[in-house]
Amino acid sequence: MLQTTNHRQRKKLSWAISSIVSLWVVCGVSFVGLKAETQIEPVFKVTNEKKLLYKNQAILSNPTKPKPKSTKQTEPTIALICDDVVTQRQIDKLKATKLPITISFLPPTFRHKNSAKIAKGVANYMVHYPLEALKRRVEEEGTLMVDDSYETMLARTKQLKAWYPGTNITNNHTGSRFTSNEQAMDRFMRSLKKLNYIFLDSRTIGQTVAKKYAQKHGVKLLQRDIFLDNIPTRRYIRKQLKILVAKARQNGRAIAIFHPYGISIQTIETSKDILKAVKLVYIKDML
Repeated sequence: MLQTTNHRQRKKLSWAISSIVSLWVVCGVSFVGLKAETQIEPVFKVTNEKKLLYKNQAILSNPTKPKPKSTKQTEPTIALICDDVVTQRQIDKLKATKLPITISFLPPTFRHKNSAKIAKGVANYMVHYPLEALKRRVEEEGTLMVDDSYETMLARTKQLKAWYPGTNITNNHTGSRFTSNEQAMDRFMRSLKKLNYIFLDSRTIGQTVAKKYAQKHGVKLLQRDIFLDNIPTRRYIRKQLKILVAKARQNGRAIAIFHPYGISIQTIETSKDILKAVKLVYIKDML
């Protein structure tokens, strides 16, 4: 009887122990799994959240700022060109102004034989290329005509290059008929391109086609904005200078042409009150 009772108690105790062990094992596995989840899943989430937080903080603390616009304004520039220069006396008067004036020499003729020789003493100059006008009783020697061939134009341009080796810039003397003629300007621009010339259109006529054919042949083109002394008086020239400065302010730069008249040189020299608002440069500085 006693043995049976002890056997039953041992059996119950064994069952209880087995139950406790099973419960411990089950709970242990669950805890391990829970611990694993706690160590992996939440940490992964937190890590990503931290990265995003750090990234957002970095953006906020170092935002991409647009480049500040430059407050420095480009000073308007003006180029003054004196056409029809043929004598040393004219050169001396222009130099005496102490202004950066670009001299445009007419090629030598029987009336001004030394206009190429005197250019050797000038640092900044260009060639004033005679082209056919609509109405002109007397043309300069060697003036190109609308009917001239390409070969004639090229030969003339080569001659000018030999006379004036210190420049590759030219502008037209007269030329109202020539610069408005499609065929003539086509051949002319072709000859300029051959010798790497830059053309400044004096715009002696509103119907000029210089731009069209400069673009066709790849010739660098500049254009005159103002004639200063169509009426050679101080009052008129000063008025034109004011218009010139206004154009330069509006467009950033402007080009003016005048002639070696005494009144023109004197008025320009004494109009620094008008020109102080801009920067005067040689034409080569506008390229």
